[in-house]
Amino acid sequence: MHIDILDLLDDTLSRLLTVRGELAAARRVEPGERQTAVIEAIEVAREFSASAALLLENAQDRSRVEAAARNAL
Repeated sequence: MHIDILDLLDDTLSRLLTVRGELAAARRVEPGERQTAVIEAIEVAREFSASAALLLENAQDRSRVEAAARNAL
């Protein structure tokens, strides 16, 4: 699970840095463009949260199965 979390973090940080670049761009922006970028950042964070929670849940399930198997011996 460790490598999966690191991969997930790397992907999330990369996507957030892209959004940051959009927000920090020294150019004229269209109305609502910055708001759209913030909404995108929120969505990236939500996806991270959901994916990380699923990874943790799966790891906990595996731990329970392994513990039950050890106790059965």
